[in-house]
Amino acid sequence: MNTKAQEHAALLPQQSYFGPTPDPQKDPYDRRKVKQLNDISFEGDSGDEEGKEIFEDVRNVQRLPQTILTEENLKVYLTRETEKLDLEHSYWLKDVFLDKVGRMAPNLRWLSLRRLKISNRAFSEIATCLKQLERLDISDCTQIQAPAFKQLLSNNKSTLQQIQASNTPSAVTNEVMDLLAWTPNLTFLDISHARHLTDEGAHYFKERTLPIKKLFVNGLTSLTGAGLADMIQSCTATLRIFEGGYMDQEGMVGAVFCNTLAHCFELEEIDLSGDVMLDDNSIMLLPKGELKDHHGKTIEVVGLQKLRLAKLNGLSKLTDHSVIKLAATSKVLEHLELTKCEQLTEYAIDSIIKQNGSLVFLDLNGIPAITQPILDGLRQLKPELLIRRYLYQNIDPKDNELRVPRRLMGEKKKKKKGKKGGKKKK
Repeated sequence: MNTKAQEHAALLPQQSYFGPTPDPQKDPYDRRKVKQLNDISFEGDSGDEEGKEIFEDVRNVQRLPQTILTEENLKVYLTRETEKLDLEHSYWLKDVFLDKVGRMAPNLRWLSLRRLKISNRAFSEIATCLKQLERLDISDCTQIQAPAFKQLLSNNKSTLQQIQASNTPSAVTNEVMDLLAWTPNLTFLDISHARHLTDEGAHYFKERTLPIKKLFVNGLTSLTGAGLADMIQSCTATLRIFEGGYMDQEGMVGAVFCNTLAHCFELEEIDLSGDVMLDDNSIMLLPKGELKDHHGKTIEVVGLQKLRLAKLNGLSKLTDHSVIKLAATSKVLEHLELTKCEQLTEYAIDSIIKQNGSLVFLDLNGIPAITQPILDGLRQLKPELLIRRYLYQNIDPKDNELRVPRRLMGEKKKKKKGKKGGKKKK
């Protein structure tokens, strides 16, 4: 062999490469390395720096990746520099740890405790420490009481911008509404299903002017139309999204608060689903807005001109005339739901489809006049329009689709014939 071959060759001999010499009996191109159980070392889990033993559950937590939110790694993340914290549905966090969140991160600006089983005592500890909160979400935290919520509102009254307290009936009371009305920077308020709220609490908003853009007041069954009008009156200049559904009480007179909604000229989305007391007279007031000029004279202005979404589900008292006028008010209407508006006819749906060129989605479930042949004809008017209508309109409310059909009385269950050649009886 030439002596210069090793120096000038393109492939160097095996001893020139780094690493262990490969096994000649194995595939040289298979570089996968599977760790066996004996290769894993647990030397660092035997104890801490002081030599004390660590419990088995603590060692299991330490082995978890840092992406899983636990009490151990949450202690590392929560510092004075932490500004946002989302603990939505973190049901495994214990109440003993949650009451220390405010002290570990006193400069929080965004805090979400939605669907968290936090006690009133732990929330009170958090409310004491936070002074710069901007966004708060305590929806479905049913154990929070009004005194703790009032304490948090008092400490962060000048900074709070968004408050979501849906389905917290013990937290949202008439006394709490007094503090909410004096939150000057509030843009989003959700107090849905506050069953203890009455007109006395809503009256605090009457003489106030707030920059609220989103107002969610679903299921306020103890409120009347006058109280709801007081809340809407405080944000007529800025309100864009309004949800006021599922209020079927007799005191919810639509003629009172619908007249106030007509002055919300920036309104883009409205949801009145389940307000069964609303009739044609109430809906006809929505497009009638009024403005005052420099001389103090009243000028009639068409309201809801920027409306893009309207949900009128369950309003069984509505007829064709009111729905057609409401749909024709806005030239940018895209989404319309009319489920269980039982008095509507084919004429109303036909007029809505022809007049609204911007309509994209239409819900027609639960309308007896809209049969399958009529529905096929409506789809021919605008094929690109998405119409939602379920195949089965009449469904038994007791049917959970788990019942087995009963056998008729006259039918008898056939007996299975025994196999021939069995054992003889003794």
